[in-house]
Amino acid sequence: MAAAVLDDQLKVRGFRVELGEVEAAVRTVTGESEVAAIGWPVANGQPDGIAVCVAGELDLDAAKAGLAEFLPSYLPLTLADGLGALPRNDSGKIDRTRLRALLAERPNA
Repeated sequence: MAAAVLDDQLKVRGFRVELGEVEAAVRTVTGESEVAAIGWPVANGQPDGIAVCVAGELDLDAAKAGLAEFLPSYLPLTLADGLGALPRNDSGKIDRTRLRALLAERPNA
């Protein structure tokens, strides 16, 4: 996956995606402050979509409708809510590796 990532930029299905922009859109639409976007699921070493992890509970239908105004329609997006506090590494940053593991454990992942 390293070839597809440049800082917080991913290439998903041939399109460049800025994870920070996705996170900002989710914060705007949902009012949630603890948000993390990651490449998910990963197929053949490349992200095939974007999962947005949110600490709180969301009205998923309303969130997706609101995000349609900010994000391109071709972006395959999954919203994962109700995670509680997002996992952090020793330096206090969101631990995206642990987020991927949490997503893999969810029944609808």
